[in-house]
Amino acid sequence: MIDVHAHINDNDFDADRNKVIKRAVDTGIKVIIDASIDYESGIASLEISRNYKGIVYTTLGMEPGLNEYKKISELIKENRENIVGVGEIGMDYYRVKEKRERMAENFRNFIRLAKVLKLPLVIHSRNAGRDTIQILIEETAGVVVMHAFDGKVKDALKGVEHGFYFSFPPSTIHSTQKQQLAEAVPLKNMLLESDAPVLGPERGKRNEPKNIVLTLSKLSEIKQVPIKDLEDITERNAIKVFNL
Repeated sequence: MIDVHAHINDNDFDADRNKVIKRAVDTGIKVIIDASIDYESGIASLEISRNYKGIVYTTLGMEPGLNEYKKISELIKENRENIVGVGEIGMDYYRVKEKRERMAENFRNFIRLAKVLKLPLVIHSRNAGRDTIQILIEETAGVVVMHAFDGKVKDALKGVEHGFYFSFPPSTIHSTQKQQLAEAVPLKNMLLESDAPVLGPERGKRNEPKNIVLTLSKLSEIKQVPIKDLEDITERNAIKVFNL
């Protein structure tokens, strides 16, 4: 299994990061892709990926609403050979109520940067599914991973038409929206993610990468595909997306 989106750099793991990663490996996870959301978490993620070479990889990005594009874009360019993607980046209408034009401008700039650097994108979209998908299409984005997409199925299917991938977290086991999305998204566009420390199998409890085994089981049930087959499919998809 490959966890294509986690936040191992998060402070929630400062006390037991080694154990969390070991539990993930013991569960059968080969790779954890660690995402940053600002400059500081990017620096932390790069350090973690150096310490866990071959297990933890980094994507560098910026939480929607921040205004650190220049600083983070430089960090991305400086570390082009040390990262596997740009993200998470995107649109968020839940948290960001003002200056949405700037948010969209930053989003477009990151998409263009990723195209120049030939890196995949990891996309955050909250309450902004239609606009997020539309901007990606308008910008003819390259390889795209919609992480924990919370939008409508019809918008997701527009992304599927353009080859976008969708990663599913452990919260899929209790989220009707995620289950409906999983029914609609083809196997060739599916990935596994934890989004640890959030979006776990139990609301309010810290999530860990090892819990993607629960995502795998639920997706197997939804798609009516044997767990081993789905494990192989999502692993191949992740290897292709992130050039692992």
